[in-house]
Parts: sequence; C-alpha cells; structure tokens
Amino acid sequence: MLDLPVSHAWRGYGSAIFLELGNLTDEGENNPNGEATLMLEFDWRVEKLRSIYFGNTSGNRKIANGLKRLTQEKLTNVEIEGRLPELILTFSGKLWLRTFTLYEPQPQWTIFLPSGKCLSSEQGKIRFYLQLRGNAVAVKNHYLFSVTFILILFFIFLLFLIFVFLFFLIFVTVARICNLYSPFMDC
Repeated sequence: MLDLPVSHAWRGYGSAIFLELGNLTDEGENNPNGEATLMLEFDWRVEKLRSIYFGNTSGNRKIANGLKRLTQEKLTNVEIEGRLPELILTFSGKLWLRTFTLYEPQPQWTIFLPSGKCLSSEQGKIRFYLQLRGNAVAVKNHYLFSVTFILILFFIFLLFLIFVFLFFLIFVTVARICNLYSPFMDC
C-alpha cells in the first residue's frame, strides 16, 4: 500500500472522504475503486509542514481543491497513534492527513487493503476484517464466527437439557400412572 499514488480522492456523505490508491477499477457505484482505499469519516485535517492546509470543516471549494492536490501525491507512511487509534498518513509532497475524532464512541476510519482485508478501529483496538464486495461492506470475520459458534453451541446445549427434562417428566409420569393403576394395567 505504501508508495501507491492517490489515484482518485472523493467526498462521501457528510465529512467523509475516500482516497483510492493505485490502479483504479470501475467496480464502485459512483466512483472507481483503487487497489487500496482509505475511508476517513468525521474529523480529519490535512497538514502542511507548519500549518493546516484544509480539513473536514473547510468550505466545499477548499476541500475539493485540497483533494485534487492529494491526487498528485504518493502515500509514503501510515502511522496509528493514541490509546484510541487515530491515523496519520504521510504523503510525498510534505503533506500529512490526520484523523482526530471528537464524537463517541470510536475513531471512524477504515483502510481497505489490496489483500481483501480491512483495518479499522474498534473499542480502542485495531481490528482486521474480511472484505465482502467493493469497498463498502466489511464483516468482522473472526469475531462474528466466534460469537455465532458459541451461541449455536449454547442453544444446542439448551435443547439437550430441555430434551432430558422432558424425557424425565414423561418417565416419571408413566411410572406414577403404572403405580397408580398397577392392579388394572400391565405396565
């Protein structure tokens, strides 16, 4: 992912931006997909060496011009910092893009990797996901599988307990009936 050029930069809903890196494909709905994609939601800013170039609260024209400028850059470094992981992206033209979420509950960014996996922040930790299609949907593969498997085992165990309890009730009921009516029935 490093040293890939920003081939396409676009705005999503609200203040979200997407940076498509490397060769582009037409798999996206309205925008092409890159070999890797950086999705940054909520709060972010692009910094020059000694000042802020533009950010999510800048005007539409300034953001559009700034994103256009980013398409002339290569991604040279990715850092994750802080107790609640935030991104710092370094570009070849001495520009840095930094996330700094002000809203709860977590930083809102995702890196869609060329391998088909995604990297994101969740509950103060970095999580890997399996990408299903395009760059829009990601599934927490290992976590989802583990929780589902445990729930299935739990329900199977509950069904087993219910079956044993019902069998016991039927057995006790039949035994009582046989004892009650033993002179009249051949049990």
